[in-house]
Amino acid sequence: MRRHMWTVHVLAACTVAFLAGCGASGDASGGAHFVLDEDATSPGAGTVGVVLGASLLRALERADPDDVDWQNILSVHTGTEEPAPDAPGVLGRWTIESGRLRFTPRFAAVPGQPYYVRFDREALAAVAREPSLTAPPMDTVLLVPRDNRGGGTRVARIYPTTSVLPENVLRMYVHFTAPMSMGEAYVRLRLLDERGRDVEDPFLIVPQELWDPERQRLTILFDPGRIKRGLLPNEESGTPLHEGGKYTLVVDAAWRDAHGDSLAASHVKRFTVGPADRTAPSTKAWALTSSAAAGTQGGVTIVFGEPLDRALLERLITVQAADGNVVAGTVAVTDEETRWSFTPEVPWTAGDYAVLVGTDLEDLAGNNLRGVFDVDRNQPAPPAPTAQHVRIPLIVRER
Repeated sequence: MRRHMWTVHVLAACTVAFLAGCGASGDASGGAHFVLDEDATSPGAGTVGVVLGASLLRALERADPDDVDWQNILSVHTGTEEPAPDAPGVLGRWTIESGRLRFTPRFAAVPGQPYYVRFDREALAAVAREPSLTAPPMDTVLLVPRDNRGGGTRVARIYPTTSVLPENVLRMYVHFTAPMSMGEAYVRLRLLDERGRDVEDPFLIVPQELWDPERQRLTILFDPGRIKRGLLPNEESGTPLHEGGKYTLVVDAAWRDAHGDSLAASHVKRFTVGPADRTAPSTKAWALTSSAAAGTQGGVTIVFGEPLDRALLERLITVQAADGNVVAGTVAVTDEETRWSFTPEVPWTAGDYAVLVGTDLEDLAGNNLRGVFDVDRNQPAPPAPTAQHVRIPLIVRER
């Protein structure tokens, strides 16, 4: 699948291929101007440049800005209007490569979404300590062209997959079949009770939203202030979910994907609510089975006895050889996130191994291997374990 990626370049000189129509303001006088590639068929579609004179480029190279300075010198925000001073900018990174400043956003640009770009010479002059370079800021709006294609993005899965969640469930994950747009999550998600009424303010609103790098998995947090006993939101509003209740999470089809197209269809997850879970998971309660033998690719399986956090299971359980190296292989999480299985990429060799479990691993209520998420403030808390991992021995023998 082709993705629209976009970058912001600060260039030392004009080039015919990219900067067609470049004027004289990018000369040694220290001038600067924007150039925008609007050709949707070009590999650089959605690229905007700020052509710099030599003095500005030299000042930029000497300044060695940090991330805050970069954000002040070259900032990118969503929308067409000048943002408020405290408005968060688009996340990304700044680098100087071959005489150019490159801003690479963390996520692909959304076709049809305008981006407000500002180059602030005053901020550059301040960082470089060269007041003579001060001049009014320059602004432009970048609009990445849309693809002329039909929408086909869908919700692939919502985790946890179990149909019974604890009353104090902490998070859910919505997986999509393709990258999504940002800024719509809390408008396009609805939580309904069994009468079809909206549950009031169930989620923690995170302005930047909690996406994975591919922008295909969104993390939804239930408001921890309403989950934790003794906190004011909990005492005033209670928990978002109530034991015995039936609920429906609705993903609206109007949500746009990264190409600006609506989802192919709405998606719902129906579930009931069980008792709150305030017991930390323990590896002592797990059941490990293994068919690993030297010369084979036999698997290793752990059954937890309860659903655990799907995203954390993917990265916090590994198999380690005696030399400390991680064994490469394929992980599968099945049976409503109650079973973890591992198959090595190459046949085993005989020896001592270990299944290494990070103690940050959580159950559905946010309890991890070091303790519970919702601690009773009226009771003395036991000392929490400090170990970062739990090792479960695994012996691979000759067949």
